[in-house]
Amino acid sequence: MKSGRKLVPIQNPHSVNKQKQIEPQTQKKSRIIKRAPEKKNEKQPFSNIKDQKLVQQQQKSQQQPILKQIKQKAQQDEQNNYPIAVLLGTPGVGKTQIMHKLFPNEKQLKEFTLYKLEDLKYNFVDTSGFDFEGDIDWREVQIKNYQNLFLKFSNQISSLFVVVNFERTDLMKKKLLSVYKYFRKFKNLMSIVVTDFHLSESNRDKEHLKKNFQIFQPNDILFVRGDLKSEELKESLKKSKMLNKLIESNQFNLKDTIFELYDMEEYKNIRQDLLKLINK
Repeated sequence: MKSGRKLVPIQNPHSVNKQKQIEPQTQKKSRIIKRAPEKKNEKQPFSNIKDQKLVQQQQKSQQQPILKQIKQKAQQDEQNNYPIAVLLGTPGVGKTQIMHKLFPNEKQLKEFTLYKLEDLKYNFVDTSGFDFEGDIDWREVQIKNYQNLFLKFSNQISSLFVVVNFERTDLMKKKLLSVYKYFRKFKNLMSIVVTDFHLSESNRDKEHLKKNFQIFQPNDILFVRGDLKSEELKESLKKSKMLNKLIESNQFNLKDTIFELYDMEEYKNIRQDLLKLINK
């Protein structure tokens, strides 16, 4: 070996590359540490808290009108103490037709449901086709529906409209009688509505029917043409004697009628006792 020459250690090329690769990673890691998220317990700036409160106040102010409307609707329903007129009649006589004329904006009218007409300060209720002489099971369903209605609004039911379509007088009287005989107790509340009166071909028909229907002792009789407008019908009702005033002491008492609840309960008890005897 010659003197004066320094020995330089041989470096492994792989180790050099490894160092070069590691070096930027440590730099990258140091950057990540610097950008670490703030501690959760650290207080937010005052301006951020103020902004949040402002947003909450705006949301609350937007909700208030909606909540007010909901509250008003609930109060209106609770305070709806207007009298109620119930429309009665056999199937196909035009009860729903009358309801649609009174409430032209209601697309789907439900039976045994209260509809308030502010113009007349009165409620109106449509019912299913009255048929107590057919199927026994269907008769029980109808009675139950009427019971629920009469018991729920016993202090508001003030008028009963028996609806019949214009045709031969004897057929009309038969339809009226099939309803009247179950409501004899409430005849002081009853009036008659004759639908399809545009089919009349004689000016004497109106007087003729009034004379024949006196056996039912109605408060009034209203004749309704098919082309009668909503406002015309309302005006006719205003002028008529059909809309009885609400008397607070008046209670739609079902005693001694087919709708008396006690009779139905007794019937069910007897039926259950019979079933027990059969199953022994």
